[in-house]
Parts: sequence; C-alpha cells; structure tokens
Amino acid sequence: MRDFRLVLLVCILTVGSFCHDGFGESSEPATGPGKAERTDLLPKKVRWQTLSADVCDVKIDRQGRPWFHISHKGKISVAQFKRQVERAAKLKAPWFSGGRIALFDSTGRIWLLPYADRKLLLGYDPESGKWIERRVAPAKDWSGYNENHHQSRKVWFTMPAHQSKTGSLYFSDRLGVHVLTKGRWSYQHLYKLNIKHKLYVSQTKKSFYKPRFAEDAAGRVYVWTSWRYDEQTGTVGFFVHDGKTWTHHLICDWRQAPGPANTSELNRLEYIVPLTGRRAMVSTGGPAFIVTTQLDAAMKKRIQEDIILLGDNFWKVREAAHERLERLGLVVRPMLNKALKQYKDPEIVVRLQHIIRAGEWAAKSPTVDGYTFHDLRVWCVDAEGNTWLVADQYRRPDGRMGRGILKISPQGKISPLPKYLHGWYYSARGILHGRDGRVYFACYVKCAVFDGEKIFRITDDMESRYRYILGRDADGRVYFSDGQRVAAFRFGYPDVRPTLPTTIYEVPRGRSMVCLDSTGRLWAVVFNAKTRKPQMAWFGPNGWNPADLPGGIKTQHTNFRLFQPLKRGFLVVQGAGSDRAFLFNGDEWETYANLRELVEKRHSLLAKLLDNQRWGNDYYAKLRVDDKGRVWVVEWTKAAAYDGKRWIDLRGPLVKVNSDADAFYFCISLERGKKMLVDNRGVFVMWIDNGRVRIERPKPPLPRRGIGNHYAARTGMWFDRQGRLWIPRDSGSCFLVDGKHPKVVENTGFPRFADSAGRVWFLNQQHGKLVVLAPNGRRAELKNEWLQGTIAAVPAAVAEDAPGSVWVSTRLGLLHVRVRSTDKGIVLQPVKHYERGVPKGDCWKMFVDKYRNLWFGPQNGRLYRVQLPKNSLKPACSGR
Repeated sequence: MRDFRLVLLVCILTVGSFCHDGFGESSEPATGPGKAERTDLLPKKVRWQTLSADVCDVKIDRQGRPWFHISHKGKISVAQFKRQVERAAKLKAPWFSGGRIALFDSTGRIWLLPYADRKLLLGYDPESGKWIERRVAPAKDWSGYNENHHQSRKVWFTMPAHQSKTGSLYFSDRLGVHVLTKGRWSYQHLYKLNIKHKLYVSQTKKSFYKPRFAEDAAGRVYVWTSWRYDEQTGTVGFFVHDGKTWTHHLICDWRQAPGPANTSELNRLEYIVPLTGRRAMVSTGGPAFIVTTQLDAAMKKRIQEDIILLGDNFWKVREAAHERLERLGLVVRPMLNKALKQYKDPEIVVRLQHIIRAGEWAAKSPTVDGYTFHDLRVWCVDAEGNTWLVADQYRRPDGRMGRGILKISPQGKISPLPKYLHGWYYSARGILHGRDGRVYFACYVKCAVFDGEKIFRITDDMESRYRYILGRDADGRVYFSDGQRVAAFRFGYPDVRPTLPTTIYEVPRGRSMVCLDSTGRLWAVVFNAKTRKPQMAWFGPNGWNPADLPGGIKTQHTNFRLFQPLKRGFLVVQGAGSDRAFLFNGDEWETYANLRELVEKRHSLLAKLLDNQRWGNDYYAKLRVDDKGRVWVVEWTKAAAYDGKRWIDLRGPLVKVNSDADAFYFCISLERGKKMLVDNRGVFVMWIDNGRVRIERPKPPLPRRGIGNHYAARTGMWFDRQGRLWIPRDSGSCFLVDGKHPKVVENTGFPRFADSAGRVWFLNQQHGKLVVLAPNGRRAELKNEWLQGTIAAVPAAVAEDAPGSVWVSTRLGLLHVRVRSTDKGIVLQPVKHYERGVPKGDCWKMFVDKYRNLWFGPQNGRLYRVQLPKNSLKPACSGR
C-alpha cells in the first residue's frame, strides 16, 4: 500500500513565495541522521507524483537538478545551514531546510538566504567549497525606513535575484539592490526619492516592497517595485543599470508634479517589458504604455530641431515633426514643458500643448504594433525572448475588440495566440516555457501544456487547484504547487493513483442548498438537464426525482434562509428572496406566507417533527422545539416562541441584557430542550419559565466574540449520540457542554462527526491528525499527511457509510479509515487514499445517502457524487 500512498504538502504561503521569508515549518530536523538520499524525492515512473508533506518549494539548478526545500520546526544556525548545503550538493536529489535559494548563477554557485540571519546573503561554490558572505545595506541607508516587524526595525534580504547577460548578479534587500560584477560589490538605494518627498502608501508604516527585475537585449537591467495595498511602498518610476551606472527614470515630470497625487498613477509601476531601441512597455497594473528610457545627445538635438520645425512655413514639415515628437511619448514631456516657456510662436505653442496632451492620453490607452491595450498583465518571457501577455481588453489594428493571450517580440511585434487559449487568462497564475519546447499553463482548476498548435489537458475537472509552476528538471518532471503542496508531472507514464467513479452535477452557486433528510435521501437544488433551470429534487436509485417548490426556484444565485430536515422525511424550506415558507409532508409541498404562519397552523405537527440535533441550512432562520413543546422561530434579527396559543418575544428581553444585540447566528438546544444557547454578539443561555424569558451567560463564559461567524462550526458536528454539545474553540481544543456548565477539552481539534457507535471525531489540523473519543472516555489518534494543509476556515468533513467505515475529505482527495473498538482501546486504520478523479479541497458538506453514494459539496457550482466501493458492512447512512 505504501507504494501507492500519495502525500500532502503543507507550507505557509506569502506573496510570491511558498514558505514564509523568515521561518520554516513542520518536519524533523534535516541536520539529524537523515543525511543520505531521500528516495521519495527521486523520480518515479508515474504520471503524477505527489511529494512528501514537508516539501514546500523546489528550485531547479543550471544542470536541471531539483533542490527541495524541506520545512522544519525550530531554528537552524548559519553553520548548520552551510553544512546542509555542502551535503546536499553531493546528492542526486538535494534537500535542505533552514533557508531559501535565491539564485543559481552561471558559474555553478548557489546563492542562499539563511533563516537564522536574514541580514546575510550566502554564496557557495560546490567545486571549490568556498563561501561568500554579503550583509544588507549599511545602517546609514536606513533613514526613512521604519517597518514595524515583530516590534523592531529590520532591513533584510528578499528573494528576488537576477543574473544579467553580462554576468552581473543582482540581489535585493528591503531598501535596494546589491550588484556583484567581476568580484566587486556595489549597492543602489531605490527609495531616496520616496524618503525625500515622504511618498509612502502609509505614513505610519514606511515599508518597501520586494524589487522586480527585467532585462533587454543589450543586457541593461530594469529594476522597480510595485505599490501594494498591504501598506508596502514601491519605487517612484524605475531604475536601469547598464553594467556600470544606474539611471533613475520617471514616467511623469517630477519637477512639474512633485506631489503624491500626481505620481500615484503613472509613476507607480506593476510591470516593465523591455523592448529594442531603449524602449519599454510599462504597466501600472491597469493601462500599459511605451516609454523611451534614455535620450542620448543626438536624440535630444533632434528633438530640439523638431520643436523648431513645428513652426515651419510648410505644413508637411510641421506635420512630420509633430508626428515624430508624438511617437516619443512621455519621455519628451520635460523638454516640451521647457520649450513652452521659451517659444512665443502661437503655432509652436499650440502644437506643443497638443503633443503633451496626446502623450498623457497615449499613456492610458497605448498602441503597440497597431494594438491598443486596456489592463495588461505579464506572464513570462520565453526562451526566445518573447513576452507572453494577458489583456482583459484590446483593440486590433482592424478595429475589432479582443481579449486573451498575446505574445510580443523584443522588436514590439504583437502575435495573438490561438482562440482555444483565450479562456486560460481568467485564472492563470503560472506559465513555464520548458526545455522541450512545450509551454505549461497552471490555472486555479486546470493545468495544460501548449505543444505547437495543440493543447493537452494534464489535470481533470476534479484536480486540486494547482496554480503555480515551480520549474522543470532534467528528467522532464514539471513541478506544480497549489500553495500548500507540491506535485511532479511527467509525460508518457500511467496515472496509478487510486480512483472512484465520480459524477459532477451543476448546481447554483451557493454552499447551502443541499441536505440529507431523516430517511437518508439527498435533497438539492440542481439544474434541469433539459430546461437548464434550477429545481428542487431528491436523488434515488434511478437518478434525480423532481420535487420542485410551488412556483419553482426564482433565481439561480439565491441561498435558502432555511433548508431544514425534520423527522419522518419532512422538510421545511424558506427562500432567501421571499418570506414564503414551504413544508414537504412526504408527498407534496404546503405553502405558507411566512414561518410564523407555518408554526401557527402546524404547531402540533412541528412540535413532534422538529429535531434539534439535525442540521441543514439554518444560518439566517432556524426552528427549534423546547421540552414543553414550544416552537422557537429565530429569524436573523427576530426571535419568538409559540406555545400553541400565543407568541413569546425573545429578542426584547435579550436587548435589555445585551444592548449590542444584533443578529441571531445560532440557536442550539441544551439539556434536551430545557434551554437554548443563542449567539447574538455574545453567547447566552435562554429559557422560558412560567411565561417569562430567562437569560444568563454560560459559566465559565464562552468566547464573547461568539461562535456564529466561525466557519468551522457551520459544517461540523454539534451534538453527539448522547446529546452532548461540542463547540469549536480553535484548531486544537473545543468546548463541551455536558450538563449545566461548559468545559474546555484540550488536544482535540474541530469536532466534525459523531459515528453510529457514539464516537466523536475531531480534526486537529495543526498536527495533521484525527482524534476520536469514545463514550467510555477512551481515545485514539491517527496521524496522516493527507490531513495537513486543509483550509483553516473549512476543515475536512467526515462521513460514515457503514459502522466502522469512515471517509474524510482532504486537500488531496478522500481518505478511507476503518475504526473498531477492542478491549485495549480504539484502533484506527487508514485503508486507502483516493486522489485521482475524486473531489478534494474545500468541503462545506459531505454526506453518505442510503444508496451508498458519497455527496461532496456544493463547491464552486458543482455537486459531486462518489460511488463508494462495495462494503460488506451494513450501511450507516450518515448525514449531520
């Protein structure tokens, strides 16, 4: 079984990297006894190879060898880190922890950033065994920088690095760029203009973002920093290094517009694409435009001559000079503004004003090779020097509009790519031009390879959300990541991952329109295959059976306020767009003006059918019954109880106790209906005594922030088979309400499920394990790499298809677990991991119906039905 077990990556993703810049994560120390090859990192003859959970990044060196960054708890010293790198350089599959690789240069050196000293840059030459060290910018350059990180001001090295065609190496820190040329170091500060004129995103956090690099055909290196919304400041304009000297370029005239408002648009850059002729395509995150980065003496002389020719006696001469100046764009604006003060000729003045305005307009709607762009993004530069672009909108030379992927040559020639690629730019996050000539694409829900004029899908509709491509090694493995795990893909090999038959049903986007009734039938709002309109239906042995609401579902994008299963197969439904309530009596729907009318007319029936422990969708509205047969109707900001004769107001008394009372997020039965636990900007216990509403806070108090907005609680378990209430507290503990007072149960996790034997299942995401508690107090744990890296707000769901047979949703797929109780305790055994062709990722709801279908979702407008393998055990029909 081990040969087929695929595992899960967990890593903390920050902007532009797959581990935090400062500290490693889980795993055993790489400095321990494991100094030999790791066979799990070596290539296998399979199509997909999911790497171990401790692999959080991959870097490919110049020989095509992958270096694996392994996460690690604790601190690794610089000396230990150096020894790791020296050892790793001798392995077929190098692996290390305690730092990051910044660059592999052309001489074979490895440049690294150790976590133990973030102000240190290390270079290692495997051939000579020598190390090079470089410190960050000296303290005298820190003036004006006061990033408050861990309560102290710090300047450290960042990941972006670059090697130019001339062999110069560029490394970045939080203030500027370090350049190593022929063994000599130099430093360029990038933010002196920001500091001088106090240009920051936030005046309270003067922190600068990571530099970006680009290079033109002549070997000139462009450096800039984007302006981020998370209060990190970018450069004003951009910098160009020709190998000897630095030049600072402003898009707009700084002398004419020194204020922040005038620099925020054109001088705050997102992308730069170098072209020939000392030109560059510049994008501010929206519009892109062309700028000339340098005016030599001959060009300046020509500009002065053209300015004079604007007043020539011959119209054709004036027009020709006008067009030449207009084509130069914003770079000539300083000279034109100066000329406006020098020349008095009305013809020259008017034309100069027109050229300046035209340059400003062209900056917002640039035209390149006859194409006018709006909102341009850059994917990559391929091996031939072509830049791959993504445009939300562009106008072709023939006037037609388009959107999608284009390619621009270094000479500025635009080539639209085939139409079948146009759908990829919506969610594209990664692109790789492989050494085999293929181009690999990674999107949120699919990955593909572009081979000549053909495109091949390499993931199916249920593949995890790979959206980053880390590189391609010499063995042909392409490494993909979803930000939490890494997988390697290879052409020409079979996909040996276990799978189960899965069917996808299209449903309106909304995570709440699915529930399992008390008879074990799955109810959902699905699209009719013929009319393409949404309708209510339940799933049977022969497929979907329509049971639509009177009048049908009015909108495709509406969740239900209430979608609650009752006993004996009854349902209560209330649409979000209307107060009308519907009761399904087992055969047909009954319609009522609102929930209160339903309760008044069907009180005696509802008092018998309401199940306080069964959950559908009742976030905005909920129905409960207390031990005296009173039906509680809680509707977001309103709440009242009906005893068969009169309504008892619940909100008014709560407002007197808590003036901040807002919406009722939850109403949970306590002590089998004697009391109710409500969450309304605070957690309170409410009950009715002789017609009067009583209210008190739980002792010890539950979190004052409440539990209503805790996403993990919505899809988890509230009650176990004994009627005890479990409330999520954090990823490692929860509250147990057993009797009068709640208590904290440590080392558990998110309560997810109560199985048919009364055992309570918890997911402890932090430690990647399942925790199971039996009614007799016995406990068991199952650690599994698949359980790591589930989304914090939406932990894995758990369902049972038969006593002792449990299914767990994970980031990689479905995990099948067997559980049995013995005289010595609880035994948990992972049976099989299903990854290929099964749903994975976020799981708001998961059920097993009475026909042994596992239902997963809804997720992104899809509901998944997984046909479980045959099981000799008797069905359990889970559904909470």
